[in-house]
Amino acid sequence: MGSKSNRSRRYTEEFKRDEVALVHSSGKTVTEVARDPELEKMKPELLQMLRREDIYVWERGAIEAYYPELQVNESNNKNDRARSFCERYTTADAIRGLPAFKDSTTCEFDTSFQTFFGTSPLQPEAVEVPQQATARDRKPGPATSPVARGPL
Repeated sequence: MGSKSNRSRRYTEEFKRDEVALVHSSGKTVTEVARDPELEKMKPELLQMLRREDIYVWERGAIEAYYPELQVNESNNKNDRARSFCERYTTADAIRGLPAFKDSTTCEFDTSFQTFFGTSPLQPEAVEVPQQATARDRKPGPATSPVARGPL
C-alpha cells in the first residue's frame, strides 16, 4: 500500500461544530441521518472512492456489526465475543459464510484481501517453498568446524 493509507485525518473544531449543527438543524438524530436512504445509495460509491485512495472502511462500520447472533450461554462481553469470533472464523470460506454476507454477491473481505496481498483468496497463486538445507548440504563454518588449538 502507498503512503496514502498512513494519512491521519484531523478535523478542526470548527468543522466538527458545523457538522453537529447541521445534524441538529435537520431535526433528526445522528442515527436517523446515518440511515438516510440517499446516503445509503451514495455509500457504495463513497467506499469505492476511498478504496481508490487506499483507505479501507468496512461497509457496516465496526467489526462487531459482522458478528453472528449471540448464541445461548455465550458471553456478551466485547473481548469474549472478539476472541470467540477469531477462533470460529479462521478461513476465507468461514468469513464468506458470515450472515453479514449471505445476501451479497461479493464479500468485501475478498476486496480487501486482494488489495493487501495482491491475490484473491479464491484463486491462490502457486507459491514455491524453498527446500530446507540438510546437514550434508551445509558448508563447515565457525560453529561446525573443528577448533585448532595451539600450544597452551
